[in-house]
Amino acid sequence: MQATLLAGFRDATLDSQACFRSALQAMSEPGLVCEAKVPLEWPGRCPSALTALALTLLDAETTFSVLGLDDLEGYLRFHTGAQAAPPAEADYVFTHEDTINESLGWLQTLHVGSAEWPETSSTLIVGVGSLHAPGHAKACTLSLRGPGIETTRMFHPEGLPRSFWEWRMAREPDYPLGIDLFLCSGSAWAAIPRSTYITWGD
Repeated sequence: MQATLLAGFRDATLDSQACFRSALQAMSEPGLVCEAKVPLEWPGRCPSALTALALTLLDAETTFSVLGLDDLEGYLRFHTGAQAAPPAEADYVFTHEDTINESLGWLQTLHVGSAEWPETSSTLIVGVGSLHAPGHAKACTLSLRGPGIETTRMFHPEGLPRSFWEWRMAREPDYPLGIDLFLCSGSAWAAIPRSTYITWGD
């Protein structure tokens, strides 16, 4: 079956609304793992949460880029009407931990917004092995603080290299410029907005 023929949301309105509420909760409480269990088919190795988030965020007025996720681009163009673009020009960039482990250079090209319009920055959505894997060899222990966190919140994502988090930490002095981040695993996601400060928790 072609990826573009896979079904999207069963009820586009209700399912996208449910996912949007969950995404807002994740953004307002950084590092909190949220579930978005909606029935849909998804292409290749994409986590269902990543696909659901893409169907929720994209429309004909947005642009997106896909790196390392076979069949996802055609699926999203078919279901959302959004246009594909290079990562440096995309509103939303969808990728997988394997792509980031292979190379970090393209992250430097992502749009971080401007002083006049910081909200025009890219949002990065990454499929990872787990969102809560304390002690796992491939997990990082992160301490998060900032808006939406009373004191600190410990976060243990698995799959992304330490160099990725160092890249993210290096962006913090540029706030309000920066990249908003969603990590997706299975039917769950967690967000780390640009306003969140990260330190190593190990």
